[in-house]
Amino acid sequence: MENRQAIVLLAAYCCAILAGLILLEITVILAKAAGPVVSGKTEFSWSSLRHSIASMMHILPVALIIGFPLALFGALPFTGLFLAAAGKFWPTSQKSFVIYGSIIPGFSILILLAIFIPPPITTINPTGIWPIDYWPFSNQPIKSFMDYTLSMLNFIILAMPSGAFAGYVFWRMGFRNDPVN
Repeated sequence: MENRQAIVLLAAYCCAILAGLILLEITVILAKAAGPVVSGKTEFSWSSLRHSIASMMHILPVALIIGFPLALFGALPFTGLFLAAAGKFWPTSQKSFVIYGSIIPGFSILILLAIFIPPPITTINPTGIWPIDYWPFSNQPIKSFMDYTLSMLNFIILAMPSGAFAGYVFWRMGFRNDPVN
Protein backbone atom coordinates (compact mmCIF):
# COMPACT_ATOMS: atom_id res chain seq x y z
CA MET A 1 0.00 0.00 0.00
CA GLU A 2 2.91 2.38 0.64
CA ASN A 3 4.19 1.91 -2.93
CA ARG A 4 0.82 2.99 -4.27
CA GLN A 5 0.84 6.10 -2.08
CA ALA A 6 4.37 6.95 -3.21
CA ILE A 7 3.41 6.57 -6.87
CA VAL A 8 0.29 8.70 -6.35
CA LEU A 9 2.40 11.34 -4.59
CA LEU A 10 5.00 11.36 -7.39
CA ALA A 11 2.31 11.57 -10.08
CA ALA A 12 0.58 14.39 -8.20
CA TYR A 13 3.90 16.25 -7.86
CA CYS A 14 4.70 15.88 -11.58
CA CYS A 15 1.19 16.94 -12.62
CA ALA A 16 1.34 19.92 -10.27
CA ILE A 17 4.70 21.01 -11.73
CA LEU A 18 3.35 20.63 -15.27
CA ALA A 19 0.14 22.54 -14.45
CA GLY A 20 2.15 25.30 -12.78
CA LEU A 21 4.49 25.56 -15.77
CA ILE A 22 1.61 25.78 -18.22
CA LEU A 23 0.01 28.55 -16.16
CA LEU A 24 3.40 30.29 -15.90
CA GLU A 25 3.76 30.14 -19.69
CA ILE A 26 0.30 31.64 -20.11
CA THR A 27 1.26 34.37 -17.64
CA VAL A 28 4.51 34.99 -19.55
CA ILE A 29 2.62 35.22 -22.85
CA LEU A 30 0.28 37.80 -21.33
CA ALA A 31 3.16 39.68 -19.66
CA LYS A 32 5.13 39.77 -22.91
CA ALA A 33 2.08 41.05 -24.76
CA ALA A 34 1.38 43.65 -22.06
CA GLY A 35 4.97 44.93 -22.04
CA PRO A 36 4.42 47.84 -24.44
CA VAL A 37 1.24 48.86 -22.61
CA VAL A 38 2.86 48.83 -19.17
CA SER A 39 6.03 50.58 -20.30
CA GLY A 40 4.05 53.52 -21.67
CA LYS A 41 5.29 53.22 -25.25
CA THR A 42 3.01 55.00 -27.67
CA GLU A 43 3.76 52.81 -30.69
CA PHE A 44 1.52 50.03 -29.40
CA SER A 45 -0.48 48.27 -32.11
CA TRP A 46 -2.59 45.15 -32.42
CA SER A 47 -0.13 43.67 -34.90
CA SER A 48 2.69 43.91 -32.35
CA LEU A 49 0.41 42.29 -29.78
CA ARG A 50 -0.38 39.41 -32.15
CA HIS A 51 3.29 39.08 -33.08
CA SER A 52 4.44 38.86 -29.45
CA ILE A 53 1.77 36.26 -28.64
CA ALA A 54 2.69 34.22 -31.74
CA SER A 55 6.41 34.36 -30.92
CA MET A 56 5.79 33.22 -27.36
CA MET A 57 3.58 30.36 -28.59
CA HIS A 58 6.50 29.11 -30.69
CA ILE A 59 8.74 29.16 -27.62
CA LEU A 60 6.17 27.38 -25.40
CA PRO A 61 7.10 23.72 -26.23
CA VAL A 62 10.81 24.37 -25.77
CA ALA A 63 10.19 26.21 -22.51
CA LEU A 64 8.13 23.29 -21.21
CA ILE A 65 10.77 20.73 -22.23
CA ILE A 66 13.59 22.67 -20.57
CA GLY A 67 11.54 24.08 -17.68
CA PHE A 68 9.97 20.83 -16.50
CA PRO A 69 13.18 19.17 -15.19
CA LEU A 70 14.42 22.47 -13.76
CA ALA A 71 11.14 23.09 -11.96
CA LEU A 72 10.87 19.45 -10.91
CA PHE A 73 14.25 19.39 -9.20
CA GLY A 74 14.33 23.07 -8.24
CA ALA A 75 11.13 22.83 -6.20
CA LEU A 76 11.86 19.38 -4.77
CA PRO A 77 13.79 20.46 -1.62
CA PHE A 78 11.19 23.07 -0.69
CA THR A 79 8.29 20.69 -1.36
CA GLY A 80 10.00 18.04 0.76
CA LEU A 81 10.46 20.56 3.57
CA PHE A 82 6.79 21.53 3.34
CA LEU A 83 5.62 17.90 3.41
CA ALA A 84 7.92 17.06 6.32
CA ALA A 85 6.49 19.90 8.39
CA ALA A 86 2.87 19.58 7.23
CA GLY A 87 0.63 18.41 10.03
CA LYS A 88 3.17 19.47 12.67
CA PHE A 89 3.48 23.23 12.13
CA TRP A 90 0.44 23.96 9.95
CA PRO A 91 -2.71 22.08 8.99
CA THR A 92 -2.79 19.85 5.93
CA SER A 93 -5.50 21.81 4.21
CA GLN A 94 -6.08 23.13 0.74
CA LYS A 95 -5.32 26.65 1.98
CA SER A 96 -1.85 25.77 3.27
CA PHE A 97 -0.98 23.92 0.03
CA VAL A 98 -2.02 26.95 -2.04
CA ILE A 99 -0.15 29.43 0.17
CA TYR A 100 3.03 27.40 0.33
CA GLY A 101 2.70 26.57 -3.37
CA SER A 102 2.80 30.27 -4.17
CA ILE A 103 6.01 30.67 -2.13
CA ILE A 104 7.92 27.70 -3.60
CA PRO A 105 8.57 29.26 -7.06
CA GLY A 106 10.21 32.24 -5.38
CA PHE A 107 12.67 30.07 -3.48
CA SER A 108 13.30 27.91 -6.54
CA ILE A 109 13.93 30.93 -8.77
CA LEU A 110 16.28 32.45 -6.19
CA ILE A 111 18.35 29.27 -5.94
CA LEU A 112 18.39 28.43 -9.66
CA LEU A 113 19.24 31.98 -10.76
CA ALA A 114 21.94 32.31 -8.12
CA ILE A 115 23.51 29.06 -9.39
CA PHE A 116 23.20 29.60 -13.14
CA ILE A 117 23.34 33.40 -13.49
CA PRO A 118 25.64 35.00 -10.93
CA PRO A 119 24.80 38.61 -10.05
CA PRO A 120 27.10 41.43 -11.14
CA ILE A 121 29.16 42.87 -8.32
CA THR A 122 30.32 46.10 -9.95
CA THR A 123 27.82 48.50 -8.39
CA ILE A 124 24.87 48.28 -6.04
CA ASN A 125 22.71 51.26 -7.05
CA PRO A 126 19.77 50.55 -9.38
CA THR A 127 19.84 52.05 -12.87
CA GLY A 128 16.07 52.20 -13.44
CA ILE A 129 12.67 52.65 -11.85
CA TRP A 130 10.98 49.54 -10.45
CA PRO A 131 8.78 47.81 -11.78
CA ILE A 132 8.61 49.48 -15.22
CA ASP A 133 12.32 49.27 -16.12
CA TYR A 134 12.67 45.73 -14.79
CA TRP A 135 9.96 44.02 -16.84
CA PRO A 136 11.19 40.40 -17.12
CA PHE A 137 11.31 40.19 -20.91
CA SER A 138 12.41 43.70 -21.85
CA ASN A 139 15.96 42.67 -22.93
CA GLN A 140 17.56 45.47 -20.96
CA PRO A 141 21.08 44.85 -19.68
CA ILE A 142 21.58 44.18 -16.00
CA LYS A 143 24.25 46.61 -14.83
CA SER A 144 24.08 46.42 -11.05
CA PHE A 145 23.22 44.09 -8.22
CA MET A 146 19.95 45.94 -7.61
CA ASP A 147 18.99 45.54 -11.28
CA TYR A 148 19.56 41.80 -10.87
CA THR A 149 17.51 41.69 -7.66
CA LEU A 150 14.61 43.78 -8.96
CA SER A 151 14.38 41.79 -12.22
CA MET A 152 14.33 38.58 -10.18
CA LEU A 153 11.63 40.04 -7.92
CA ASN A 154 9.43 40.85 -10.93
CA PHE A 155 9.80 37.31 -12.25
CA ILE A 156 9.02 35.84 -8.81
CA ILE A 157 5.85 37.94 -8.66
CA LEU A 158 4.85 36.62 -12.09
CA ALA A 159 5.49 33.02 -10.93
CA MET A 160 3.44 33.19 -7.71
CA PRO A 161 -0.01 32.47 -9.26
CA SER A 162 1.36 29.44 -11.10
CA GLY A 163 2.85 28.12 -7.86
CA ALA A 164 -0.46 28.59 -6.07
CA PHE A 165 -2.21 26.71 -8.86
CA ALA A 166 0.42 23.95 -8.66
CA GLY A 167 -0.15 23.71 -4.90
CA TYR A 168 -3.88 23.40 -5.49
CA VAL A 169 -3.36 20.64 -8.10
CA PHE A 170 -0.92 18.86 -5.76
CA TRP A 171 -3.46 18.93 -2.93
CA ARG A 172 -6.35 17.79 -5.15
CA MET A 173 -4.44 14.88 -6.69
CA GLY A 174 -2.37 13.70 -3.76
CA PHE A 175 -3.88 14.71 -0.43
CA ARG A 176 -7.56 15.40 -0.75
CA ASN A 177 -8.61 12.00 0.61
CA ASP A 178 -5.48 10.76 2.37
CA PRO A 179 -3.81 12.18 5.48
CA VAL A 180 -0.22 13.37 5.11
CA ASN A 181 1.26 11.81 8.25
